[in-house]
Amino acid sequence: MSLGAKRALWRFMIFGGFGMLMEVCAMSIGVGMHGNLSLRGASSPWMFPIYGLIGLILEPVAAPLRERGVPLPVRALLYIVLFYIVEFSSGLLYLYFGINQRGVDNMHTVWDYGNTRTLYGQVSLDMLPFWYLFCFTLEYLYVRVDACATVLARRLRASDLLAG
Repeated sequence: MSLGAKRALWRFMIFGGFGMLMEVCAMSIGVGMHGNLSLRGASSPWMFPIYGLIGLILEPVAAPLRERGVPLPVRALLYIVLFYIVEFSSGLLYLYFGINQRGVDNMHTVWDYGNTRTLYGQVSLDMLPFWYLFCFTLEYLYVRVDACATVLARRLRASDLLAG
């Protein structure tokens, strides 16, 4: 496997894991804000590939925008549109294959936005401000994740990096 493919695989893995961790933490905060001090958060392994895609598609989208001088606030809006397209199409795909069975119970849903404003139950419009703020950090985060992915793909140790 080429170094580029290994880096892409590591970025996919890191963003997938980070996304799921972020989702669990966000859900636990939401539970706590509604008075449940258990702070129990949850995610689904089906979310892993959705979050992992950030590591594969962000830079090919971001680089041309940066080169054209598109300001970060506008790029962040474009990233949200891309996120919502991925989430919406994934949701429909999961519904089609019976992976996400809305309206059954929590054990049969990958995500359920409940009583929030949604687009066909797949994309929460109430999450828009959160995603917009998160998108401001994405390019910064991507650079750091890619550096980690490079280290992992080359099987380097921290001491190897400090020696050079």
